[in-house]
Amino acid sequence: MLRGYGQDLRQRLARQGLLLRGALLALALVLLAALALTPTLMLRQRAIQAQQSFEALQRQAAPQIAQREALMQRLERLQALDKLLARQLALPPVLDMLTRALPDGAWLTALRTEGGKLVLNGNADDAAALVQRLAAQPGVHDVRLASPATRGFGATKETFIIELQLDAHRYGLARPASGGHQ
Repeated sequence: MLRGYGQDLRQRLARQGLLLRGALLALALVLLAALALTPTLMLRQRAIQAQQSFEALQRQAAPQIAQREALMQRLERLQALDKLLARQLALPPVLDMLTRALPDGAWLTALRTEGGKLVLNGNADDAAALVQRLAAQPGVHDVRLASPATRGFGATKETFIIELQLDAHRYGLARPASGGHQ
């Protein structure tokens, strides 16, 4: 190639070609970077939207969640009560025994069961004789006065608190345990 004729034009065109190739290469690199980053940015945007939706759903569900928690607490209390009831004696046979064992001159003011234990509050002519009479009943054991029997001023009856244990096999449970009960 001879120097001089058209060389300036050729060099200018070569520089423009190099600049165009460089610009196209830079554009290709930017497009490749955008192509590589687009899925990541879209996933990030989806994650942000999902988090916002989840938070909105939690705000909407807060009353139901609180109700569920309250229901679960009630269920736990009911289950505890159910276990307690499963150990309680059936009252009809116990009341029948007491009706037969108490003399005409005695009456009860309170009756409390605690599992197999029975606590009687009441009045009688002779509390010690009543303790002996109750101890003679079948299925009754550990009969004792929980506190001394007292006779108030001018009263004809003694006030007593008697504790006794009852045999669950004889008097039965308030609710028999069942294998399939939940």
